[in-house]
Amino acid sequence: GISVSGIDISGDTRAEAEAALNGKYETLSAQEIQVMVDGTEIPATWKTFGLYWECSDILDQAMLLGKGSGHIGKYKALTDMEAEGSDFTIPCGIDNQKIDSFVENELTPLNCEAQNAILSHEDGVFTVTAQVNGRTVNTEATEQAIEDAIQANNYEGGFTVDAVVDVQQPAVTTEALSAIQDVLGSYTTDVSGSENRKSNVRLGASNISGKLLLPGESASASEMMQKRTRDNGYKKAPQYANGQSVDAVGGGICQVSTTLYNAVLKAELQVDERHNHTMLVSYVDPSKDAAIAEGLMDFVFTNNTDAPIYIYGVGYQGTLNFTIYGHETRDPNRSISFRSETLSQTDASTNVKLVAKSDQNIGYLNQTQSAHQGLEAVLWKDIVNADGTTDTVQVNSSSYQASPAIYEVGIVSPNTQASAAIQTAIANNDLATVQAIINGSYGSTSTAQT
Repeated sequence: GISVSGIDISGDTRAEAEAALNGKYETLSAQEIQVMVDGTEIPATWKTFGLYWECSDILDQAMLLGKGSGHIGKYKALTDMEAEGSDFTIPCGIDNQKIDSFVENELTPLNCEAQNAILSHEDGVFTVTAQVNGRTVNTEATEQAIEDAIQANNYEGGFTVDAVVDVQQPAVTTEALSAIQDVLGSYTTDVSGSENRKSNVRLGASNISGKLLLPGESASASEMMQKRTRDNGYKKAPQYANGQSVDAVGGGICQVSTTLYNAVLKAELQVDERHNHTMLVSYVDPSKDAAIAEGLMDFVFTNNTDAPIYIYGVGYQGTLNFTIYGHETRDPNRSISFRSETLSQTDASTNVKLVAKSDQNIGYLNQTQSAHQGLEAVLWKDIVNADGTTDTVQVNSSSYQASPAIYEVGIVSPNTQASAAIQTAIANNDLATVQAIINGSYGSTSTAQT
């Protein structure tokens, strides 16, 4: 009637009993234990966790049963054991350091960072690549879970235990991107000028296109377009500087920020920074422009909606378009429009600046810049509410400098009187006299070289 940890050792010698017990626990050592990490199965065994047992003391106690108490005592002990049996339990344990090592070496390598959902836009169709949640094995809690499972299993057979995993959602979720379905605002401008200028406009738009802004996130047009350098693909083209049009790397990119500005206005996003040009531009009405100059001026806006927004920009066949997609929550019976109002302006027709060219003969007359009128303007936002009421809100105010039409004038001539006369006319910015001198110097058969 003697058993140890469920094994009947009645009638066994000590060696036989010890062999039976060791066999049981060696078999247990090889039993599989499955540790699950977020659905991934990591196999282990009792041996992995340092299972140990000790037979010697228990067998010593078992061998002494029914001995040493005289005939009556022996008889009573044998009778009791026959009636009730006597079961001993082998003391077992695990090595906590081996559990620590298993968690560190086998489970924590399964940690992974969260990966944002990805939005792609092709042929007008949005496709969302699903997010990947991040996970981190909580080492302390997982070690405790393994220890608790071992104790609950009472050192018998295999079992499965779940690791404790902390889950991190990415900043950009599948659900959030799936909400991008609606056009919030769109605007198109005509692109003219040199091929270099058109190339800069297309490049600036492509650098911005595909930009995703989460709710509350801000964007800088200057930063999105990247530094205007040759290394970044930008070319020399005309741009405004100090009241004149000059060639510079990146010329034309203000049309990109301007077109985006108008799309942002239509989407009713929050405008944080906007500047008008020093001189009027031709591709939008006054006060609808947004100039940028690296380190000086920028166009900055914030996504103030409840969902991410996606910016799509493209320069194609002489036009530039920006469309802002997101989740439309505005009342469909409400409408908005924008209106430019000129408050004052100057006459540009008489604003002329003549520049002497000492390397050109009299007769050379080349216009390098057209005149720009000075102008004060405001931009209004007209709102027709769903109930039919109207509101008008001032969006911005703009002040544009007047700039002259600039002509280069040749002054070289063997006729000293003509040369002196034309230089006097240049000093007086008298274009009519310059033209008369040119015509008078060369007779009725000559014409100005323009």
